[in-house]
Parts: sequence; structure tokens; C-alpha cells
Amino acid sequence: MTTPFKQDYAFGLGVRTVNGRKVISHGGGIEGFNTMLAYDPEDKMTVVVLTNLNGQAPDQIATMLAAIAHGEKCSCPRSARRFQSRPSDAPGTAPGRAGHESSAQVNRTTRGALRRGWR
Repeated sequence: MTTPFKQDYAFGLGVRTVNGRKVISHGGGIEGFNTMLAYDPEDKMTVVVLTNLNGQAPDQIATMLAAIAHGEKCSCPRSARRFQSRPSDAPGTAPGRAGHESSAQVNRTTRGALRRGWR
């Protein structure tokens, strides 16, 4: 299923080399929403990007996040706003729908990736 048939296309999956690493990916979207899921089989790492944007932003964001997770230098596009943030800056709890509390948690993994979760 991940063996490319024509160019880099393999039964709905893209199989390509990015920054010297094999990446198996699938993306798509509709007007106003675009997504990308990219899997690095060597490191068993998956990057998922969900956006409310048109265009190739999810692909570019996934590539940058994977580079950061691999400890590579990655520069943000010049048009991006840079800001400093720490996991401790994430909100503890906030009012959610129908009066239920929601909480956010941001953790840095041992490999340097940031993980965010909502409850």
C-alpha cells in the first residue's frame, strides 16, 4: 500500500523523501479547511496539521514541525509573527460549552516535540 505506483502516489498516500527522510502522507481539504498527516516510518513519528486555511500551509507546517522534532534548524517564514511561549503559559482551565470546564495541557516530549491536549 505504501509502494508508489506513479511518481510518489501509492493508493491514496504520498510517499516521498523530505529532508533525507522517507515520509508517507495524506492531505486534503475543502474550501476553507485543509489538512496534512505525515508519517516518518523510521522514527515512528506522525505529524497532523488541521487548518482553517486554503493552500499549501498544512504541508509546509508539517515539514517545519517534523524538522523541529528531529532537532533540525527551522526558520519561520518572514511573514509569520514570532512570539515566545512556554508550556506553563497555557491556560489551566477555561469555561467551555454549556458551562463545562475545559483544560489545556502542553507537554514537551523527550524528543523535543510539543504535545497539546484538551479535556
